[in-house]
Amino acid sequence: MPRRPEDRVEAGRIARRLGSRLRAIRLSLHWTQDQLSERIGVTSEAYARIERGLSLPSFPTLMRLCDMLNVGPDTLLVAASDDATWTPRGPASTE
Repeated sequence: MPRRPEDRVEAGRIARRLGSRLRAIRLSLHWTQDQLSERIGVTSEAYARIERGLSLPSFPTLMRLCDMLNVGPDTLLVAASDDATWTPRGPASTE
């Protein structure tokens, strides 16, 4: 957890941005939170906290999300214009 107040503020912004983008992508795929959480191997409660911007995923969970949603980490994390629309690289895996 960040120690300086400004680091906490930035972590909160990143978490909210990440959650917002995850939600948009998940909804475009017509998946529920439960379906995506099961596919990436986390509890539905843990995923819901990530999507609401209340927590950040671990690195392995972030990479599983990227793989499952077929996007790069930059799509989820980089503030290209904070409301940047995402472009999928191809069909998402359904395994």
